[in-house]
Amino acid sequence: TWCGPCQVEMPHLQKIHTDLGAQGLVLLGISADDAKSAAMVPNIVKAKGLTYPILLDTNSTVVASYNPAKTLPYTAIIDRTGALVQTHAGYNPGDEVRLREELTALLGQTAP
Repeated sequence: TWCGPCQVEMPHLQKIHTDLGAQGLVLLGISADDAKSAAMVPNIVKAKGLTYPILLDTNSTVVASYNPAKTLPYTAIIDRTGALVQTHAGYNPGDEVRLREELTALLGQTAP
């Protein structure tokens, strides 16, 4: 709710979710908001028209597992076997192009 780059990235993630979901992409957003600001998450989800699940991690347990530095936004790409294959810290305009390419390539691989 308070991360500007996260807010900018969300519509791009929604587009990727919409475009690649039928190919097997599962996109999960994880909110690192504390219990007080987490109450604002549903309003942001609705205002931005997000249809991918947003999980609440008010204690940063999940965030710390993948992103100990707690850099936001942070993207972890996990393959079909559950292996962490790529991470991206931060967001700059155009990062979504590279992310889409990585995901498309990964989705094109055959399942183990």
